[in-house]
Amino acid sequence: MYSSIILLIKFTIAGLSGVILNFLTTYILKEFLKINKFISNSIGISLALFVNFLLNRNWTFNKNHEIISTQIYIYLIIVLISIFFNHAIVYLCNKRLNINFYFSKCIAVFLIFFWNYYMHSNYTFI
Repeated sequence: MYSSIILLIKFTIAGLSGVILNFLTTYILKEFLKINKFISNSIGISLALFVNFLLNRNWTFNKNHEIISTQIYIYLIIVLISIFFNHAIVYLCNKRLNINFYFSKCIAVFLIFFWNYYMHSNYTFI
């Protein structure tokens, strides 16, 4: 039980690092470089997910002695699904429910967090 709580805390810290990177990248690309908000969102989340892979592999789950190619393959499948879910949630909230774009991203990140934790702890970093 104790190790599960520590694991969840580490996953949360790694995830928050990714969220900060995601939002900062998206904001800079969208607001300063005037790149389309959905392209900016894709770049932001992709960069964050890459950094999260490294943090989770080396720190959270401490699985850096495992074969990286297998981990990357599984991780990429989960990432692609996460990106799809992220876009779907952001689109639904922003375009259909008229929720602020950045608040829509917050909703997406919150919901996807739980799915990612389950998937990565049970499939990617076992």
